[in-house]
Amino acid sequence: MAIAAVLCKIPLFFHESNSYPGLATRYLSRFARITFTAFFQTASYLKKTRVQRLGIPLPERTTPSPPPDLQELGLEPGLPVLLVTGGSQGSQAINNVIDAAMPRLLNMGLQVIWQTGNTGYAVFAKRHANRKGVHVFAFSPQLAEFYRLAKIAVTRAGAMTLAELEANRLPAVLVPLPTAAENHQHFNAQAQQSRGLACLLPQKDLNPDSLIAALNSILQNYAAYQAKLELPPNHAAQDIADTILANLSKEHQHAG
Repeated sequence: MAIAAVLCKIPLFFHESNSYPGLATRYLSRFARITFTAFFQTASYLKKTRVQRLGIPLPERTTPSPPPDLQELGLEPGLPVLLVTGGSQGSQAINNVIDAAMPRLLNMGLQVIWQTGNTGYAVFAKRHANRKGVHVFAFSPQLAEFYRLAKIAVTRAGAMTLAELEANRLPAVLVPLPTAAENHQHFNAQAQQSRGLACLLPQKDLNPDSLIAALNSILQNYAAYQAKLELPPNHAAQDIADTILANLSKEHQHAG
């Protein structure tokens, strides 16, 4: 699409959600009017384009629904919640470690909302069916609302996941997907850790002990993480649209 825009001389704008820009962005953004980014580091890889860091657009929720009732999920109001999600497909590596660490997680006083993905859901749901303080599900359209219930999270490090974590001021242990294109999730997690928003835990180092240690590290320094997560509201979608329209309007005025 970008090549077609260049050949047809149609105004081209890029949005790069990841810390390390993808191949298309690196090679074709030089033809863009503006490349919008989400991470500070991204501009260092894009020397031949105008860069504006405006964040990652999130779906507009004009009338956000109230978060699900914890009691309806079989959990207790007032007790801290750990949200675990491996993306829409789930993560077998994360699931196996959460499964093994579950007694220790509950002993820490945490309740667990655990999105497994379809693979393995039946096994884990059956294994923890009668365990108090655990809600297991494959996937739910309410996942965005579950972020609002949590105190801490264990997630992958995709751009949209990180945007949801930031929007909900939720510190997290990030386990980047090692097979992601050009290892971009690792760079995302590294950037979030350097900002004091999350803790990076590579999948090769992921086990019950390392997970518990990472969670304890965040919980023991929770106020510092919360202070770093005191971020402006996410208006990326509107800001990007306004910037594009202003750019095109300026060109139209000059043409006139």
